[in-house]
Amino acid sequence: SSITKAILYARESVIDEVRQVSTMRGGVTVDFYAKDGSSVVARLTSDSLVVDDHTRNMTAMGSVKIEGRTRPLTMTTSILTWVHVTSRVQTNKPVHIETASETIDGLGFESNQDLSFYRIGQVRGIRRRTP
Repeated sequence: SSITKAILYARESVIDEVRQVSTMRGGVTVDFYAKDGSSVVARLTSDSLVVDDHTRNMTAMGSVKIEGRTRPLTMTTSILTWVHVTSRVQTNKPVHIETASETIDGLGFESNQDLSFYRIGQVRGIRRRTP
């Protein structure tokens, strides 16, 4: 497809042609685009990221943070995978989510890449924000 799904920025990249993986380090940023490729809908930052060159799936590691641009939501975790075929992000690790109205802690997370529809595996706590 000629439609841009994501653009990755990193300071350092190492390509392992035998294992068919590329490792990015030194502060990584990924901009996820709308389905039509017209605008950035979410931004992911992490310490490092591994791309499976065969499937194009990406796994971000270390201080992972993803922020929605169209919906005010920020999620932090230690590891997050973006699945290329479905354009979804997922983790089975503890997550911390902040929205305009609440803070949610849980275990496990799955969402479309613009963060407009998400599911938390196990909710461990919700704190409502007071105006």
